[in-house]
Amino acid sequence: VCEEAVLGDIDEEKIEEFVQKAKEERNFNLQYNSKKDFLQKMHFLSQKGLNHSALLLFGKDTQKFVLQSEVRCGRFKGIKPLEFEDMEVIKGTLIEQVNQMMSFVKRNLKVKATFDEGVERKEEWEYPLLALREGIINALVHRDYALNSNVQIRIFDDRLEIWSPGGLPFGLTVAKLKGKHESKPRNKELANTFFMIKLIEQWGTGTNRIIELCKEHQLPEPDFEDTGTSFIVTFKKDRITEEVLKELNERQKKALDYMKENGSITNREYCEINKVVKNTAYRDLMELINKEIVKPKGVGRKSYYVLE
Repeated sequence: VCEEAVLGDIDEEKIEEFVQKAKEERNFNLQYNSKKDFLQKMHFLSQKGLNHSALLLFGKDTQKFVLQSEVRCGRFKGIKPLEFEDMEVIKGTLIEQVNQMMSFVKRNLKVKATFDEGVERKEEWEYPLLALREGIINALVHRDYALNSNVQIRIFDDRLEIWSPGGLPFGLTVAKLKGKHESKPRNKELANTFFMIKLIEQWGTGTNRIIELCKEHQLPEPDFEDTGTSFIVTFKKDRITEEVLKELNERQKKALDYMKENGSITNREYCEINKVVKNTAYRDLMELINKEIVKPKGVGRKSYYVLE
């Protein structure tokens, strides 16, 4: 409960916008007689007073009461967090922050325009925007608001990181996040509110969606890291750029496509798909290793190669 906050600190227009959105997206018909009645029905107001979730979602001046709910976004030069190319501190309610964070991300990513059948224009971003949005929403909704640190977006030449204060809830691990896992929302009121306006699809599936969207975008699987004080999602670029491909022969390009599809390749498989002898396959693969595009795994007859 936030003892300093009063009903006047809640923005009625933001409540009305939320109720309308919940009706459009989930067909939730929320009936309420007053601002106070709405807050009580949504479990944001008790006899003790307003809770922090109400201020995070509908506050007139959210950061006045929850300063750590500011979001810090930075675009850095190169691959280390040393020199800013762009920086923004984002304020407002959590719902407002989602769009502001996505705007910052989009202005700092490259986008390529393609045309389907020469007619319909498609925008291809460096990273799948839906996956980034999922990561941003997870960071805002599931962070530990008892900690004074901020949600952060860090954009580098080779990756994009989303930092969320607080480690994973007890019982959840990074390994579990990559498979089927139960939902353990740290902030149930926030998660429920985001679900009602379809900013969250289902509890417990966000990380799976992020992984699938990156695979569909032909990007490496994102890294999830629990430091104990932060949870970090790192989106990585495909190291096999157009510049890299120009230096490879057609056999090597075919092998890279095979590894993307199947996860690995053996010397024998390389020979089969390219119709070459073992020595040629070995020479091509050694060149890919030297360029740090693939790396060897296993020993002897059980050896194979995977993408770096």
